[in-house]
Amino acid sequence: MAYSNQDKAAALGLWLAGKSYREIEQETGIATNTLIKWNESHGWESLKEEHLRMLNETAVESIGDFKSKMLTQLEEIRTELINDFKVSKSATKDKVVSGILEVNKQMLLLKGLPVDISKVNQHVEVAQRKLEDYFK
Repeated sequence: MAYSNQDKAAALGLWLAGKSYREIEQETGIATNTLIKWNESHGWESLKEEHLRMLNETAVESIGDFKSKMLTQLEEIRTELINDFKVSKSATKDKVVSGILEVNKQMLLLKGLPVDISKVNQHVEVAQRKLEDYFK
């Protein structure tokens, strides 16, 4: 049976999306043996490698953009908390400092700094001392 380029493209798209030959056959009616032949004759494996590489690059860029946006938002929150600390009463200062420290911890994690919680706590303690020194 002769298949159109559209049929071949649809089958390739399903295969690149992770469908098995059997699943593609069930969806399109194209025999598994035909799909295997197309894979071999049209270099689907190399296309899949390129497709996966492009997906990975896109994912890395998306994650980088997300991290950048989150860091910007956390910086803004930290600035607001520091301003709140300056004008707050001593009873609420501990809560504000806790908020600042939590924001700092999240920023460290987003920046890829220590993920070991003991190391994060070390960085937080350093930040806490700097913050306390700043407001003395």
